[in-house]
Amino acid sequence: LRNVDVQNATFAYEKSLLVDNNEHLLSDPVFENYIDDKLYVLHNAKIQFKKAESIIISILRETQY
Repeated sequence: LRNVDVQNATFAYEKSLLVDNNEHLLSDPVFENYIDDKLYVLHNAKIQFKKAESIIISILRETQY
């Protein structure tokens, strides 16, 4: 994942020096569960951010900003 992350300009570190063969991860249930958990957390965070955005907009409207 580090090698994917460094493609984004917000990450200020270099590509991993480790061997880059991740094929075994595609059949690893532990890795699958890890990725699924991250996706679940991300999905729920997006929902909470949208709720927070709605509340902020409402507060700003009520305070005439």
